[in-house]
Amino acid sequence: MVDKKLLDILVCPWCLGELDLAGEKLTCRKCRTVYAIEDDIPNMLVPEAQIFCPLCSKEMEKIEEYACCASCGMKFSMEQRIKGDMRDHGEPYGEES
Repeated sequence: MVDKKLLDILVCPWCLGELDLAGEKLTCRKCRTVYAIEDDIPNMLVPEAQIFCPLCSKEMEKIEEYACCASCGMKFSMEQRIKGDMRDHGEPYGEES
């Protein structure tokens, strides 16, 4: 079990949003990034975090400054993720913006 004092001070390294504990994962309330907990230690390394699509809930792939969803074909900039406005501002993956 992760120490309660540690959970109280941890924030998302992407957007500084508050984190929710669910099982062996911490999920950012703001940008929805998911961080694994391994051996009772939160893994807050951004390259190892999971990003889930706000449209279809499938895991997204990180490509440069974008999060891209192969399932529904949308992409979101990291700035959009940090602002938490991904639902309305995604653009088709593979098209030039």
